Amino acid sequence: MSTTLATLRQRLLEGIGDYISVIVTTAIGAGVSVISTNLKEYDGGSDDYFNGWYCYITDKANAGIERQVSDYATATGTLTVRGANLTDDVANLATVWVCRHSVLQIIDKAINRSIDEIYPAFMAICLSISSGLIPISLY
Repeated sequence: MSTTLATLRQRLLEGIGDYISVIVTTAIGAGVSVISTNLKEYDGGSDDYFNGWYCYITDKANAGIERQVSDYATATGTLTVRGANLTDDVANLATVWVCRHSVLQIIDKAINRSIDEIYPAFMAICLSISSGLIPISLY
């Protein structure tokens, strides 16, 4: 079974209780706003609730883009993100993850560190099996 990086990211975020995935309710335009009234079920009715969090866009024209949230308005479900203008998604409704931790910095670093730690042991087992030191019937 193959596990993609997206799945690893999602599972790690879920494991630390830092995973909100919503579909935008207004297509992302060429600006710095990401609008999803679906966020209202998580914000406790508070403006600025997601300030300082990260918005990671998983698909459509801005796929793979992550920006820190500078402002949030609960009335409209609008995240204002830092950085250059996003690419206009025309009429496509993207999926976004809103997380306390940076997906591209913190989460990917954790995944890479895990791989670094298990890779030598995994390779030792593979070499032992391929060289006949461990009979395949025991594996």
